[in-house]
Amino acid sequence: MLLELAMPTAGYAYALAAGSCSEEIRQDIPNHLVTGLENGAYGRDYLIGLDKQLMSLVNKKMS
Repeated sequence: MLLELAMPTAGYAYALAAGSCSEEIRQDIPNHLVTGLENGAYGRDYLIGLDKQLMSLVNKKMS
């Protein structure tokens, strides 16, 4: 049951990651959603690090 619930969530995460790299999608997450994130083990700093890794991969592919 838990795996069934986790699978769609992983798909959403991939879709959000792809969307964050798209120039066709407006990048307009309100600042309060970013600054209001908790900063636990998988919180704000973790997500910022993942974003940097993803963008690094995208930039390598484009050059």
